[in-house]
Amino acid sequence: MFGMKNRYSTLIAGTARSFYEYLLFSFAIAALAVVICARPASAQITSNGTGGGLWTSTSTWAGGVVPDSTYDVVIAVGDSVYTISSTRVTANNIEIQSGAKLNVLGGSSGGTFGVAGAFTIDAGAWFYNSNSSLTGWPNGATAYNIDAASTYVLTAAGSSTVGSSQADSTFGNYIDNKTNGGTSCGANLTIKGDLTIMTGSTSNTFRGISATTAASAGPTLTHHVMGNVKLITGVWSAVDGDLGTGVPMSCTWTIDGNVTIGDPSTASGQARYGPFTSSNANTKYGTFDIGGYLKVINGARLQCGSSSSDNAVNEVGEINLKGDLILDTTAAVAGNTFGKFALNFVGTGTQNITLRVPLGFSQGSTGAYPTFCDTVASGATAVFTGGRPWGRVGGSTPPSLPANGWGAFVVKGTLKFSPTDTLMGNQDFVVAPGGTLGISAAVGVDTSNAGNIQVKGAESFSTAAGYLFNGTTAQVTGNGCPTTMSNLTISDTAGVTLTASDTVSGTLTMNGGGKLNLGTNTILVSGKKTGAVVGDSVSYVIGTLTRADSATGAYLFPIGDGSGYHGVTLNYTAAPTASSNLSASFTAADPTSAGLPAGIGSYWNGGYWTLAASGTPTGTYDLTVYAKGVPNIDTGSVTLIGKPSLAVPWVALNPTATHGSTVSGNLITESGVTTYGIVGVGYGKLTAVKDKNNLVPTTVSLGNYPNPFNPTTDIEFSVPKTARVTLVIYNYVGQKVATLVDQVMNPGVYNRIFDGSTLSSGVYFTRLGVGDKTLVGKMLMIK
Repeated sequence: MFGMKNRYSTLIAGTARSFYEYLLFSFAIAALAVVICARPASAQITSNGTGGGLWTSTSTWAGGVVPDSTYDVVIAVGDSVYTISSTRVTANNIEIQSGAKLNVLGGSSGGTFGVAGAFTIDAGAWFYNSNSSLTGWPNGATAYNIDAASTYVLTAAGSSTVGSSQADSTFGNYIDNKTNGGTSCGANLTIKGDLTIMTGSTSNTFRGISATTAASAGPTLTHHVMGNVKLITGVWSAVDGDLGTGVPMSCTWTIDGNVTIGDPSTASGQARYGPFTSSNANTKYGTFDIGGYLKVINGARLQCGSSSSDNAVNEVGEINLKGDLILDTTAAVAGNTFGKFALNFVGTGTQNITLRVPLGFSQGSTGAYPTFCDTVASGATAVFTGGRPWGRVGGSTPPSLPANGWGAFVVKGTLKFSPTDTLMGNQDFVVAPGGTLGISAAVGVDTSNAGNIQVKGAESFSTAAGYLFNGTTAQVTGNGCPTTMSNLTISDTAGVTLTASDTVSGTLTMNGGGKLNLGTNTILVSGKKTGAVVGDSVSYVIGTLTRADSATGAYLFPIGDGSGYHGVTLNYTAAPTASSNLSASFTAADPTSAGLPAGIGSYWNGGYWTLAASGTPTGTYDLTVYAKGVPNIDTGSVTLIGKPSLAVPWVALNPTATHGSTVSGNLITESGVTTYGIVGVGYGKLTAVKDKNNLVPTTVSLGNYPNPFNPTTDIEFSVPKTARVTLVIYNYVGQKVATLVDQVMNPGVYNRIFDGSTLSSGVYFTRLGVGDKTLVGKMLMIK
């Protein structure tokens, strides 16, 4: 009993002690809550909204409290807050609102700015960094919320580094606005907006990577500018300095927009741009990938390197351009490297190369010239338009040559020249397989240092490439044009003359009014596909065009003579039994007549077509000729006729036909053709009417049968002597509805078929004029 009582007393005492401790803990929590509630609920401080002021001044902040690292800070719209050089300021989270500014002043005493939480800068907000030791945004933040339309401005004096890690190297717009000293990148930069460089003079450089920053950041940096770049003053380079023997250093700038070097707001010659700065580097790789144009203006300089004493041969610099290249009349260019330099055109649309000054790179004091390795990439189209030469011009061989030669200009895509543009220099010139060369010089593709290509190196023109002649004056294909090529395009309205016989293995294109004069040479399109020849109704080959066939389908022959286009199409409805070469030509001369098929009263004496085939292929095709200028073609009363040679009578192309050919505009088509030879246009439609052309009448006569008719009638008329003959049809109110004849005709009896299928029933009149004689007949059409 005693033991139980003792244990119960002990339990009570323990409970009392626990309760006492609980009361003490509750009082402590309550006291802590009072302290916490004494501070603002959000722990946020906002600038005063009346203009801002010095960070450390109580009047700058709403509520009069200067923020420290425990506060969330908001710099309100329209306010400008600045720090002083001797004081470090901090915040937990900070937001700079649209239209607000934060200016962090720097100095040797170490004034800096720190953010422990998130750093947010809204669209239209500004952050000024005047501290040369501050490496970009405040480093150490847990998050960076940077709007693409915000702006960072580096205004520090002296040398500066931007970006210490990838986290604090993302910006909206970036402006390097300094009075002196260069800037080096210490991390991979992401600039969501535009990059503007104003480093004061050409002695200050904005470097993508330098030997100093590469030692800590690594030997390779890659920067991305999503907007445009404008270099107003100073030098912009990819790589600067040297890490030592055997240690490569590289930098790539990727710019989505346009790049402008130079600005009219400054004195001329205040901007310079190129892959390298500094001298005698060991191994450097500097690359610019530009999505828009590259423009050099106001005396600015495009340069390979910046040091006149540079003699390094292991430097490789390149500019890969997707837009236009523009050098105004004041632009300058410089070499200053023994290494390789390339300006490559890699766009997907047309890239205009507008040179208002020659692109001739100067040599350095050691005789340094870069080795040029330029390229028009596959799929790209580069067009010279400026009228100035590309490459080094004037002078003789320089005192010392690059150890690795002069390089080459290689065309893998399409390169076109205007008549006054030239490619010069000591490079080789190569048109690679799959490339296309557009020539506009009168001498064509020339290897004797004339025309559009005048390089001092070797010239190579692939037989697997395409060649375009698009001059504005008469051209020849030239002594360098290969006699076998993949594609040939003729667009010169003044005409191109074939220097030597050619074979086109791919496609022959005649467009834009281009004319190809074969002279005594031949041209063969050896590709058997139907689309191997492309043309329009104003572009043509003067001479015999030959092409291969093998299957059904339409085979176009864009041919003509000095008077115009007279193209032919053979549309095979039954394939030839064996592959063959088809040839077609047009002759502007009278094909003569030794007799006409029944129903054909006369023929067109203005020209004829000649069709031929190698071997003896058998096949059936529909023949279409372009017969613009043939009288009476608009009436539809014409028929294609043929004969094997000029001295024999005309026959029907389709022996089973008893009708006229189909007419559509200027096209006349005859179906079911199986033969080749001379083709002409006959007036009238094939009928069983007896041929009376061998009769010589003594009087003018006119009649038609049947009458009444529906819807066709055969009009017969006689011509007693050679005279100008017209046969016109009028309706009952005197309106002309058709002209069947309007030409000089020899004595004879002729027939014309009048087709009234598109007219209404009624009375029609025929008016025949033979010299000074006129007869009028009356016809009745009943449907």
